[in-house]
Amino acid sequence: MKKKQISAQEILKIQQNVSNIVKGKIEELNYQLLKVLLIKEENKWYLRIYINSDNGIDLNDCETVSKAIDELIDNADPIPFGYYLEVCSPGEFLSAESSNSDIKVNDEIRIDFIGDYNGKKYMEGKLLEYNDDGIIIESKGKKWNLNKEIIKKISLKDFKEVK
Repeated sequence: MKKKQISAQEILKIQQNVSNIVKGKIEELNYQLLKVLLIKEENKWYLRIYINSDNGIDLNDCETVSKAIDELIDNADPIPFGYYLEVCSPGEFLSAESSNSDIKVNDEIRIDFIGDYNGKKYMEGKLLEYNDDGIIIESKGKKWNLNKEIIKKISLKDFKEVK
């Protein structure tokens, strides 16, 4: 039996629900919630909660927040499948975001989605524009405005010949 694919829209909804569940507790502990990501890597789901504070973040901060929100998330049960909870520093988030610094407008790129997007796991095309909200690409003669919340990874399209 084939497993049901989860759509990018469903992932966005789960991320928003988790954000609503944990934000108050994280702020109560004097941290800021930066981002919630539900992401699949090597057939395993990870719920990554990125936090920050005025004093920076270390491993003890991540552990404190993880312990404080774990039960909240378990009780609300917003994710209908198994996952690993990871609380991360902003440095981990920023390094992931900036890994595409070599990509420029008009480059041929590949976008891997967090879940399904219109039935696709990835899309290839020409980068037309990017901003804080996401990117616009042209793929197969059509322009696509893609919100960054659904994007797992952006990379230059590989033109190597397969022999």
